[in-house]
Amino acid sequence: SFLDEKDHLSEDLPTVLHGLISRVIDGLHLLLKQLHLLSVLDSLLDLLLTLLHLSLFHVFFRISYDPTRYPRSIPEAYCLCKGCLIGPSGEESRQYRSTPVYSPSVILRRTGSCAGGRHSYSEIYVSIAVGCTCVPLLEKNSIFLQEYWKCL
Repeated sequence: SFLDEKDHLSEDLPTVLHGLISRVIDGLHLLLKQLHLLSVLDSLLDLLLTLLHLSLFHVFFRISYDPTRYPRSIPEAYCLCKGCLIGPSGEESRQYRSTPVYSPSVILRRTGSCAGGRHSYSEIYVSIAVGCTCVPLLEKNSIFLQEYWKCL
């Protein structure tokens, strides 16, 4: 379990995070399949797994939990770096900025109260951060950018 792995977090954080997120995604995938809702989020989960494998070291995934929504837990990407890890040795470059990539998705939001042991739900369209990408900074704003990096 995750708690058993916490002693190794400082030594192997990316591997532990990858394992935890993969288990959450696999569990969500299985649940959606059992509830015949797999087609709703299947492509989002595939994209999330791909981005997780491609950009593990500068993206962290937080679990957004809302008991009035289905699915209740949704992994959301959070960019760990202000710049981008694109230098020759993988160092952070401040000529680029890391920014979230959003994907549209449909969730079910609980509406009204429980009637006859069942809740009613309505479809809601949301944008979910699924990864991070690099965006070049504009040189014409170099004075602004220098001030921006000083503030961080």
